[in-house]
Amino acid sequence: MRGFRSAAAIAAACGLAVLASTPVMAMENEFHGAYRMKAFATNFDDGTVSQYDPAGEEKSAPTNNYVEQRVRLKYTAKLNDDFKLKTDFKIDSRWGSGAYDTKRKQGGEIGSDTVNLETRAAYFDFNLPVGGVNMKVGIQPWSDAYDGIFVDTQMAGALASTSAGDLALSLGWFRLDDAASTAFGHDPRDLFVLDGSYTVNKELNVGASYYLLRDQITRDTKYLAGDPRTIPTETVHTLGVNSTAKLGVTTLNGYFLYQFGDLTELGSGKEHNISAFAGGLNARAKLNSGTIKGSFLYASGDKDSGGSKAFRDVQDLDGGTESDYSSDMRMLRKDQFAGASGKAIIASINNRDQGVIFASAGYDTTLSDKVFAGANVGFALVAEENANKPVNLSTGTRNSSNYLGTELNAAIGYKFNPNVTATLRGAYTVLGDYYKGVAAGGETPNNPYSTSLMLVYTF
Repeated sequence: MRGFRSAAAIAAACGLAVLASTPVMAMENEFHGAYRMKAFATNFDDGTVSQYDPAGEEKSAPTNNYVEQRVRLKYTAKLNDDFKLKTDFKIDSRWGSGAYDTKRKQGGEIGSDTVNLETRAAYFDFNLPVGGVNMKVGIQPWSDAYDGIFVDTQMAGALASTSAGDLALSLGWFRLDDAASTAFGHDPRDLFVLDGSYTVNKELNVGASYYLLRDQITRDTKYLAGDPRTIPTETVHTLGVNSTAKLGVTTLNGYFLYQFGDLTELGSGKEHNISAFAGGLNARAKLNSGTIKGSFLYASGDKDSGGSKAFRDVQDLDGGTESDYSSDMRMLRKDQFAGASGKAIIASINNRDQGVIFASAGYDTTLSDKVFAGANVGFALVAEENANKPVNLSTGTRNSSNYLGTELNAAIGYKFNPNVTATLRGAYTVLGDYYKGVAAGGETPNNPYSTSLMLVYTF
């Protein structure tokens, strides 16, 4: 009997060894991620994701001193080059923000114990055996081909991509959200995307797109969210063309988007025909040890409440999901290093149906093997004023100026090694007369500023 047990044990061990040698057990596990901490001294940032609005507030905003951190954890289960499961998680915390809870952006209070692990992405990335088609199925990151001004976020859906020579194509469908008052899947909000690009030569690439945003939600809350819904029921067709050209040391990226369709106001039920557009131009040039850059962006607005002439980006509960990181702004536009907080003067390119006229210029340089620096300036106006423009409380009317302000920012950083950097950042915005007299008592709000020390570790 003892011999039988020994033989069985040996057989089991051999069986495990055989299984371990099969391709199924040869899966590669890849772990990557980052830690980013920012310590603030600011009268602008306040730990929220919101649009700057000084209307009716005290002219002297309080100085906030706080620290926030973000941990990114990425895991890929790779069977081979054709089959991968990709995941991306984050843990956002503001120091002192809360403990013993189940809520995002908390866990920084004494005691810590908080469930706040957020899922950013979880999708299957695989290649079809024929046709050279790559599929991504699940909750995945996706950005438009227009500097992210229409949408740049994570969405649940399916995306197919392929290429034939110099031609690349992608086709996708994304389920954004659903109605609160009807059966799940009956009145959803969907996004369909079709992108194409063609490489003419080494110096020139051209592209075109069609995006369909179809929103059937007619009630005032989103599914399971409970927050007031501000997005009208809409069917938005977006056509776009783009091009990237290299001219010596300079790279130019230009694009134009036109929108048409219809929308229905939530409260009144009034219907509108959509006719809106946006366009931009970005330029970068290498100069010795530095890079000079510039950008221009225009998005149409609407003077009426319907917003049918205002360019419409894809929105969520926090506002806009789009980005414009090429300008490298900290306050006028979204900060590319925004974490648990992300306040901006222009939080969404739609900008409360006012649209935007925006331009920036900047310079980044490497001072040594360890030290880097950069500076930027940007200015912004609303393209069309409407009822969302604040009232000058000293005159009782809205100011004639559409000028939002001018931002100046700078940063200097130190690279401890390729994985660890520390950066001191500062930004100051000279507010335009758009905000004249809108603070409490008809005062003009003080110019906002933001300073931060940022520590980043990537692995």
